[in-house]
Amino acid sequence: RCFSQAITGAGGWKPATFRRHERTNNAEKAARQRLDEWCEKVIKRCNRQERLTGWAEVERLQDKLDGLVRSQEMMKAANKIVRDKKLAEVEKVDELVALGFNEETALHILDDTKGWWGAGFAPFELSNNNAKIKDTEAKIKRHAAMALKEDEVHTAPWGTLRIDYSDERYRFVFDGKPEQDVIDILKKNAFKWSPANKAWQRQITPSARYAVDRIVEYLNTK
Repeated sequence: RCFSQAITGAGGWKPATFRRHERTNNAEKAARQRLDEWCEKVIKRCNRQERLTGWAEVERLQDKLDGLVRSQEMMKAANKIVRDKKLAEVEKVDELVALGFNEETALHILDDTKGWWGAGFAPFELSNNNAKIKDTEAKIKRHAAMALKEDEVHTAPWGTLRIDYSDERYRFVFDGKPEQDVIDILKKNAFKWSPANKAWQRQITPSARYAVDRIVEYLNTK
């Protein structure tokens, strides 16, 4: 029922007819936009990786850390080979290949025109990877500490605060729907409603601890 003006042309149509077809085309465009947005959300949901917690997350992070450490060691060893003046270019390529790089990557490492640092890996590449190592180590320590803790339940006149270390979540549970001002402060502090858990929840992080303190202080003053 949608007629494109590019095909029919607008000339000769009565104003009412033109407006009717314009409304029909606009409705089609709006429906198409809603469909595209819905498809995008479904695709994102399907591609979303399952969030791990507890020892499963520690194991995943440990695998990540092992890879980062290997990369750091390989970059340091590669730079040592690059700076070895006793080795010829061909010998350096062989040494880099033996280290684990393919030949194309080895030639790229030896290219002294790719950046201001010359041949080898740049200092910022080593420092960035080292920062990732330290960050991953800190995450492993935090997740391991939570995995060892027992869940906590704190009751109050306004409801219940659950600290579920096993699921790494702060959860506020209320008797019925809270007042709008409470919902507003929960949303402002990044808490989201979980229909499955019947609670307002947020992942346990250092910053979330301060958010919980602010919310509890507010609830206690009501």
